[in-house]
Amino acid sequence: MAGFHEHMTLSVFVALVALLVPLNGLPTAQVQVDCSSNTVSACVQEPADWADSCPLYPATVPARLGLPEDCGPGLYTVNAASARDASIAEGPEADRQGRLQSGLRFRDCPGRPEMVVVPVGSFMMGSPPGEAGQSSSEGPQHQVVIGHPFAVGAFEVTLGEFERFAEETGHPTVGACCAWDEEQGRAIQRQDRNWRNPGFEQTDRHPVVCVNWDDAQSYVGWLSEGTGHAYRLLSESAWEYAARGGTATARYWGEGELEQCAHANGADASSSLKWRADRHDGQARTSPAGQYTANEFGLYDTLGNVLEWVQDCWNKSYDGAPGDGGAWERGVCERRVVRGGSWIYGPRSMRAASRGREAATHRFINTGFRVARPLTR
Repeated sequence: MAGFHEHMTLSVFVALVALLVPLNGLPTAQVQVDCSSNTVSACVQEPADWADSCPLYPATVPARLGLPEDCGPGLYTVNAASARDASIAEGPEADRQGRLQSGLRFRDCPGRPEMVVVPVGSFMMGSPPGEAGQSSSEGPQHQVVIGHPFAVGAFEVTLGEFERFAEETGHPTVGACCAWDEEQGRAIQRQDRNWRNPGFEQTDRHPVVCVNWDDAQSYVGWLSEGTGHAYRLLSESAWEYAARGGTATARYWGEGELEQCAHANGADASSSLKWRADRHDGQARTSPAGQYTANEFGLYDTLGNVLEWVQDCWNKSYDGAPGDGGAWERGVCERRVVRGGSWIYGPRSMRAASRGREAATHRFINTGFRVARPLTR
Protein backbone atom coordinates (compact mmCIF):
# COMPACT_ATOMS: atom_id res chain seq x y z
CA MET A 1 0.00 0.00 0.00
CA ALA A 2 1.26 3.46 -0.81
CA GLY A 3 2.50 5.46 2.12
CA PHE A 4 0.65 8.34 3.64
CA HIS A 5 2.08 11.75 4.34
CA GLU A 6 0.10 13.40 7.07
CA HIS A 7 0.33 16.79 8.70
CA MET A 8 -2.92 17.82 10.30
CA THR A 9 -4.71 19.41 13.22
CA LEU A 10 -8.39 19.05 14.07
CA SER A 11 -9.29 21.43 11.28
CA VAL A 12 -6.37 21.32 8.83
CA PHE A 13 -4.95 18.27 7.09
CA VAL A 14 -3.13 17.03 4.04
CA ALA A 15 -3.81 13.45 2.93
CA LEU A 16 -3.18 11.09 0.10
CA VAL A 17 -5.35 8.12 -0.76
CA ALA A 18 -4.18 4.58 -1.49
CA LEU A 19 -6.18 2.02 -3.45
CA LEU A 20 -6.78 -1.04 -1.30
CA VAL A 21 -7.74 -4.65 -1.91
CA PRO A 22 -11.36 -4.74 -3.18
CA LEU A 23 -13.93 -5.16 -0.43
CA ASN A 24 -17.07 -7.12 -1.38
CA GLY A 25 -16.06 -6.87 -5.01
CA LEU A 26 -15.75 -3.08 -5.01
CA PRO A 27 -12.46 -1.14 -4.94
CA THR A 28 -12.00 0.80 -1.73
CA ALA A 29 -9.94 3.84 -0.83
CA GLN A 30 -8.70 5.34 2.39
CA VAL A 31 -9.45 9.01 2.96
CA GLN A 32 -8.41 11.35 5.74
CA VAL A 33 -11.48 13.17 7.01
CA ASP A 34 -12.03 15.93 9.55
CA CYS A 35 -15.76 16.19 10.11
CA SER A 36 -15.34 19.03 12.60
CA SER A 37 -14.63 21.28 9.62
CA ASN A 38 -16.74 19.18 7.24
CA THR A 39 -13.87 18.65 4.80
CA VAL A 40 -12.09 15.81 3.08
CA SER A 41 -9.27 15.61 0.58
CA ALA A 42 -9.23 12.60 -1.76
CA CYS A 43 -6.85 11.30 -4.40
CA VAL A 44 -8.01 8.08 -6.01
CA GLN A 45 -6.44 5.96 -8.71
CA GLU A 46 -8.65 3.36 -10.41
CA PRO A 47 -6.61 1.69 -13.17
CA ALA A 48 -9.63 0.20 -14.91
CA ASP A 49 -11.41 3.48 -15.59
CA TRP A 50 -9.31 6.40 -14.42
CA ALA A 51 -5.75 5.76 -15.58
CA ASP A 52 -3.38 8.53 -14.53
CA SER A 53 -6.25 10.46 -12.94
CA CYS A 54 -5.46 11.55 -9.43
CA PRO A 55 -7.12 14.87 -8.56
CA LEU A 56 -6.45 16.39 -5.15
CA TYR A 57 -9.03 19.06 -4.43
CA PRO A 58 -10.78 19.94 -1.18
CA ALA A 59 -14.51 19.43 -0.99
CA THR A 60 -17.26 19.52 1.64
CA VAL A 61 -18.20 15.93 1.08
CA PRO A 62 -18.24 13.62 4.15
CA ALA A 63 -21.96 13.02 3.58
CA ARG A 64 -21.30 12.19 -0.08
CA LEU A 65 -18.86 9.52 1.12
CA GLY A 66 -21.54 7.94 3.31
CA LEU A 67 -19.90 9.03 6.55
CA PRO A 68 -21.90 10.10 9.62
CA GLU A 69 -22.24 13.79 10.35
CA ASP A 70 -20.53 13.41 13.75
CA CYS A 71 -17.53 11.43 12.49
CA GLY A 72 -14.32 12.41 14.23
CA PRO A 73 -10.97 13.14 12.60
CA GLY A 74 -9.43 9.94 11.30
CA LEU A 75 -8.80 7.51 8.49
CA TYR A 76 -11.87 5.95 6.86
CA THR A 77 -12.33 3.24 4.25
CA VAL A 78 -14.87 4.15 1.57
CA ASN A 79 -15.87 3.15 -1.93
CA ALA A 80 -13.09 4.25 -4.29
CA ALA A 81 -15.41 5.51 -7.03
CA SER A 82 -17.33 7.56 -4.47
CA ALA A 83 -14.08 9.01 -3.13
CA ARG A 84 -12.97 10.20 -6.53
CA ASP A 85 -16.43 11.56 -7.34
CA ALA A 86 -16.45 13.38 -4.02
CA SER A 87 -13.21 15.14 -4.93
CA ILE A 88 -15.08 16.90 -7.74
CA ALA A 89 -16.74 20.07 -6.56
CA GLU A 90 -20.47 20.37 -7.20
CA GLY A 91 -22.80 23.34 -7.43
CA PRO A 92 -22.37 26.02 -4.74
CA GLU A 93 -19.43 24.04 -3.38
CA ALA A 94 -17.50 24.78 -6.57
CA ASP A 95 -18.32 28.47 -6.23
CA ARG A 96 -16.79 28.51 -2.76
CA GLN A 97 -13.60 26.99 -4.13
CA GLY A 98 -13.31 29.58 -6.87
CA ARG A 99 -14.10 28.58 -10.41
CA LEU A 100 -11.30 30.60 -11.95
CA GLN A 101 -8.64 28.31 -10.50
CA SER A 102 -7.08 26.55 -13.50
CA GLY A 103 -7.38 22.80 -13.21
CA LEU A 104 -10.37 22.90 -10.85
CA ARG A 105 -12.76 20.05 -11.59
CA PHE A 106 -16.45 20.57 -10.89
CA ARG A 107 -20.00 19.63 -11.79
CA ASP A 108 -22.86 22.09 -11.71
CA CYS A 109 -25.33 19.34 -10.80
CA PRO A 110 -25.13 15.62 -10.07
CA GLY A 111 -25.21 13.53 -13.22
CA ARG A 112 -23.99 16.38 -15.42
CA PRO A 113 -20.59 16.43 -17.15
CA GLU A 114 -17.43 16.82 -15.11
CA MET A 115 -15.84 20.13 -16.10
CA VAL A 116 -12.27 21.41 -15.91
CA VAL A 117 -11.26 25.07 -15.73
CA VAL A 118 -8.71 25.82 -18.47
CA PRO A 119 -6.36 28.80 -18.25
CA VAL A 120 -6.61 31.89 -20.43
CA GLY A 121 -3.82 32.33 -22.95
CA SER A 122 -2.94 32.41 -26.63
CA PHE A 123 -1.66 29.95 -29.20
CA MET A 124 -0.91 29.47 -32.89
CA MET A 125 -3.89 27.76 -34.50
CA GLY A 126 -3.35 25.44 -37.46
CA SER A 127 -0.43 23.35 -38.61
CA PRO A 128 3.02 24.73 -39.45
CA PRO A 129 4.50 24.19 -42.93
CA GLY A 130 5.76 20.66 -43.36
CA GLU A 131 3.77 18.96 -40.60
CA ALA A 132 3.24 15.34 -41.67
CA GLY A 133 -0.35 14.65 -42.68
CA GLN A 134 -1.45 18.28 -42.92
CA SER A 135 -4.05 19.54 -45.37
CA SER A 136 -4.58 22.97 -46.92
CA SER A 137 -7.61 23.54 -44.67
CA GLU A 138 -5.28 23.77 -41.65
CA GLY A 139 -3.79 27.10 -42.68
CA PRO A 140 -2.80 29.77 -42.63
CA GLN A 141 -1.49 29.51 -39.09
CA HIS A 142 -2.69 32.44 -37.02
CA GLN A 143 -2.65 33.57 -33.43
CA VAL A 144 -5.78 33.13 -31.32
CA VAL A 145 -6.17 34.84 -27.95
CA ILE A 146 -8.36 33.13 -25.37
CA GLY A 147 -8.99 36.11 -23.14
CA HIS A 148 -11.97 34.89 -21.15
CA PRO A 149 -11.93 32.00 -18.66
CA PHE A 150 -14.01 28.97 -19.52
CA ALA A 151 -14.49 25.36 -18.50
CA VAL A 152 -14.39 22.31 -20.76
CA GLY A 153 -15.78 18.82 -20.30
CA ALA A 154 -13.05 16.58 -18.88
CA PHE A 155 -14.45 13.83 -21.09
CA GLU A 156 -16.57 13.53 -24.17
CA VAL A 157 -20.27 13.39 -23.26
CA THR A 158 -20.97 9.83 -22.21
CA LEU A 159 -23.78 7.50 -23.17
CA GLY A 160 -25.07 7.62 -19.60
CA GLU A 161 -25.16 11.42 -19.57
CA PHE A 162 -26.92 11.60 -22.92
CA GLU A 163 -29.41 8.92 -21.90
CA ARG A 164 -30.36 10.92 -18.83
CA PHE A 165 -31.02 13.94 -21.06
CA ALA A 166 -33.12 11.83 -23.45
CA GLU A 167 -35.18 10.36 -20.62
CA GLU A 168 -35.88 13.75 -19.04
CA THR A 169 -36.74 15.51 -22.30
CA GLY A 170 -38.21 12.73 -24.42
CA HIS A 171 -35.53 13.35 -27.04
CA PRO A 172 -36.25 10.81 -29.78
CA THR A 173 -34.04 7.93 -30.83
CA VAL A 174 -34.52 8.43 -34.56
CA GLY A 175 -32.63 8.64 -37.80
CA ALA A 176 -30.15 6.40 -39.51
CA CYS A 177 -26.53 6.30 -38.39
CA CYS A 178 -23.62 6.08 -40.78
CA ALA A 179 -21.52 2.99 -40.04
CA TRP A 180 -18.20 1.84 -41.42
CA ASP A 181 -18.42 -1.29 -43.56
CA GLU A 182 -14.98 -2.88 -43.53
CA GLU A 183 -15.85 -5.33 -46.33
CA GLN A 184 -16.90 -2.52 -48.66
CA GLY A 185 -14.26 -0.15 -47.30
CA ARG A 186 -16.70 2.73 -47.00
CA ALA A 187 -19.33 4.29 -44.77
CA ILE A 188 -22.96 3.27 -45.30
CA GLN A 189 -26.24 4.43 -43.78
CA ARG A 190 -27.78 1.88 -41.42
CA GLN A 191 -31.42 2.36 -40.45
CA ASP A 192 -30.98 -0.04 -37.52
CA ARG A 193 -28.19 1.98 -35.93
CA ASN A 194 -28.67 4.81 -33.43
CA TRP A 195 -27.13 6.17 -30.23
CA ARG A 196 -28.76 3.40 -28.21
CA ASN A 197 -27.57 0.72 -30.64
CA PRO A 198 -24.48 1.77 -32.61
CA GLY A 199 -23.68 -1.83 -33.55
CA PHE A 200 -21.13 -2.50 -30.82
CA GLU A 201 -21.24 -2.81 -27.06
CA GLN A 202 -21.03 0.30 -24.92
CA THR A 203 -21.48 1.06 -21.22
CA ASP A 204 -22.65 4.29 -19.63
CA ARG A 205 -18.97 5.36 -19.40
CA HIS A 206 -18.38 5.21 -23.17
CA PRO A 207 -18.81 8.36 -25.28
CA VAL A 208 -22.19 8.66 -26.93
CA VAL A 209 -22.08 8.25 -30.73
CA CYS A 210 -24.64 8.41 -33.54
CA VAL A 211 -25.60 11.95 -32.53
CA ASN A 212 -25.67 14.84 -34.97
CA TRP A 213 -24.94 18.52 -34.47
CA ASP A 214 -28.60 19.25 -33.75
CA ASP A 215 -28.70 16.54 -31.07
CA ALA A 216 -25.67 18.14 -29.45
CA GLN A 217 -27.38 21.53 -29.50
CA SER A 218 -30.43 20.05 -27.81
CA TYR A 219 -28.22 18.57 -25.11
CA VAL A 220 -26.38 21.81 -24.30
CA GLY A 221 -29.71 23.63 -24.27
CA TRP A 222 -30.99 21.18 -21.67
CA LEU A 223 -27.82 21.61 -19.61
CA SER A 224 -28.18 25.38 -19.73
CA GLU A 225 -31.81 25.32 -18.68
CA GLY A 226 -31.19 22.90 -15.83
CA THR A 227 -28.08 24.54 -14.40
CA GLY A 228 -28.67 28.21 -15.15
CA HIS A 229 -25.31 28.40 -16.95
CA ALA A 230 -24.74 28.97 -20.67
CA TYR A 231 -23.42 25.61 -21.84
CA ARG A 232 -22.44 25.31 -25.48
CA LEU A 233 -20.28 23.42 -27.92
CA LEU A 234 -16.70 24.62 -28.10
CA SER A 235 -15.73 26.96 -30.89
CA GLU A 236 -13.19 25.39 -33.22
CA SER A 237 -10.38 27.62 -31.96
CA ALA A 238 -11.26 27.02 -28.30
CA TRP A 239 -11.36 23.30 -29.05
CA GLU A 240 -7.84 23.32 -30.54
CA TYR A 241 -6.53 25.44 -27.68
CA ALA A 242 -7.98 23.00 -25.14
CA ALA A 243 -6.89 19.92 -27.11
CA ARG A 244 -3.29 21.09 -27.34
CA GLY A 245 -3.14 21.61 -23.59
CA GLY A 246 -0.47 24.28 -23.87
CA THR A 247 1.68 22.42 -26.40
CA ALA A 248 2.70 23.45 -29.92
CA THR A 249 3.51 19.95 -31.19
CA ALA A 250 1.40 17.96 -33.62
CA ARG A 251 -0.08 15.97 -30.74
CA TYR A 252 -0.37 16.81 -27.09
CA TRP A 253 2.13 14.06 -26.25
CA GLY A 254 4.67 15.26 -28.85
CA GLU A 255 5.40 14.94 -32.56
CA GLY A 256 5.64 11.16 -32.84
CA GLU A 257 3.07 8.97 -34.56
CA LEU A 258 4.41 5.78 -33.01
CA GLU A 259 3.31 6.81 -29.52
CA GLN A 260 -0.36 7.09 -30.53
CA CYS A 261 -1.44 3.75 -29.10
CA ALA A 262 -0.15 4.67 -25.64
CA HIS A 263 -2.08 7.96 -25.58
CA ALA A 264 -5.19 7.66 -27.74
CA ASN A 265 -7.79 5.28 -29.12
CA GLY A 266 -7.39 5.14 -32.89
CA ALA A 267 -7.23 2.55 -35.65
CA ASP A 268 -4.64 0.12 -34.32
CA ALA A 269 -2.99 -3.10 -35.45
CA SER A 270 -6.19 -5.08 -34.79
CA SER A 271 -8.01 -3.12 -37.52
CA SER A 272 -8.15 -4.01 -41.21
CA LEU A 273 -8.01 -0.34 -42.18
CA LYS A 274 -5.03 0.41 -44.39
CA TRP A 275 -4.15 3.60 -42.49
CA ARG A 276 -4.03 1.84 -39.11
CA ALA A 277 -1.21 2.18 -36.60
CA ASP A 278 1.16 -0.78 -36.35
CA ARG A 279 0.69 -1.21 -32.61
CA HIS A 280 -2.22 -2.11 -30.32
CA ASP A 281 -4.09 0.38 -28.13
CA GLY A 282 -6.35 -2.16 -26.42
CA GLN A 283 -9.65 -1.04 -27.94
CA ALA A 284 -11.44 -2.19 -31.10
CA ARG A 285 -14.23 0.41 -30.98
CA THR A 286 -14.91 3.24 -28.50
CA SER A 287 -13.14 3.18 -25.14
CA PRO A 288 -14.51 4.17 -21.72
CA ALA A 289 -13.94 7.79 -20.79
CA GLY A 290 -10.55 8.40 -19.25
CA GLN A 291 -8.89 5.20 -20.46
CA TYR A 292 -5.83 7.03 -21.80
CA THR A 293 -3.62 9.80 -20.47
CA ALA A 294 -4.98 13.31 -20.12
CA ASN A 295 -3.30 16.34 -21.66
CA GLU A 296 -1.68 19.05 -19.54
CA PHE A 297 -5.04 20.79 -19.04
CA GLY A 298 -6.52 17.60 -17.54
CA LEU A 299 -8.71 16.78 -20.56
CA TYR A 300 -9.13 13.23 -21.81
CA ASP A 301 -9.55 11.88 -25.35
CA THR A 302 -9.08 15.21 -27.11
CA LEU A 303 -7.39 13.08 -29.75
CA GLY A 304 -8.98 9.77 -30.61
CA ASN A 305 -11.98 7.81 -29.33
CA VAL A 306 -14.68 9.86 -31.12
CA LEU A 307 -14.77 12.89 -33.36
CA GLU A 308 -16.27 15.93 -31.63
CA TRP A 309 -18.78 18.35 -33.11
CA VAL A 310 -17.85 22.01 -32.58
CA GLN A 311 -19.93 25.12 -33.09
CA ASP A 312 -18.32 26.47 -36.27
CA CYS A 313 -19.54 26.43 -39.85
CA TRP A 314 -17.18 24.86 -42.35
CA ASN A 315 -14.65 27.05 -44.15
CA LYS A 316 -11.98 25.55 -46.38
CA SER A 317 -9.19 27.61 -44.83
CA TYR A 318 -8.54 30.03 -41.98
CA ASP A 319 -8.56 33.11 -44.20
CA GLY A 320 -10.75 35.58 -42.31
CA ALA A 321 -11.09 33.35 -39.23
CA PRO A 322 -11.79 35.07 -35.88
CA GLY A 323 -8.80 35.43 -33.58
CA ASP A 324 -10.62 35.93 -30.29
CA GLY A 325 -11.67 32.34 -29.58
CA GLY A 326 -15.22 32.84 -30.83
CA ALA A 327 -17.08 30.55 -33.20
CA TRP A 328 -17.02 31.25 -36.96
CA GLU A 329 -20.70 31.36 -37.84
CA ARG A 330 -20.16 32.25 -41.49
CA GLY A 331 -19.34 29.85 -44.31
CA VAL A 332 -20.99 26.58 -45.27
CA CYS A 333 -23.23 26.25 -42.25
CA GLU A 334 -25.04 23.17 -43.55
CA ARG A 335 -21.77 21.46 -42.69
CA ARG A 336 -20.22 21.81 -39.26
CA VAL A 337 -16.65 21.19 -38.19
CA VAL A 338 -15.61 18.00 -36.40
CA ARG A 339 -12.29 17.70 -34.59
CA GLY A 340 -10.02 15.26 -32.78
CA GLY A 341 -9.97 12.03 -34.78
CA SER A 342 -11.60 8.79 -33.67
CA TRP A 343 -11.19 5.06 -33.25
CA ILE A 344 -11.15 4.59 -37.04
CA TYR A 345 -8.49 7.26 -37.64
CA GLY A 346 -4.83 6.55 -38.28
CA PRO A 347 -1.83 8.49 -36.93
CA ARG A 348 -1.64 11.02 -39.79
CA SER A 349 -5.12 12.29 -38.96
CA MET A 350 -4.69 12.09 -35.19
CA ARG A 351 -3.24 15.57 -34.82
CA ALA A 352 -4.37 18.66 -32.91
CA ALA A 353 -4.62 20.71 -36.14
CA SER A 354 -6.48 18.09 -38.20
CA ARG A 355 -9.93 19.26 -39.35
CA GLY A 356 -13.02 17.62 -40.77
CA ARG A 357 -16.59 18.55 -41.66
CA GLU A 358 -19.89 16.72 -41.82
CA ALA A 359 -23.48 17.55 -42.64
CA ALA A 360 -25.03 18.90 -39.44
CA THR A 361 -28.01 16.53 -39.78
CA HIS A 362 -25.96 13.34 -40.23
CA ARG A 363 -25.09 10.85 -37.53
CA PHE A 364 -21.98 8.67 -37.41
CA ILE A 365 -20.81 5.75 -35.28
CA ASN A 366 -17.55 7.54 -34.55
CA THR A 367 -18.85 11.03 -33.75
CA GLY A 368 -19.90 12.56 -30.44
CA PHE A 369 -19.22 15.89 -28.71
CA ARG A 370 -17.77 17.69 -25.71
CA VAL A 371 -19.29 20.66 -23.87
CA ALA A 372 -17.98 23.97 -22.56
CA ARG A 373 -19.28 26.91 -20.61
CA PRO A 374 -17.99 30.41 -19.88
CA LEU A 375 -16.92 31.47 -16.42
CA THR A 376 -17.32 34.89 -14.86
CA ARG A 377 -14.39 36.73 -13.35
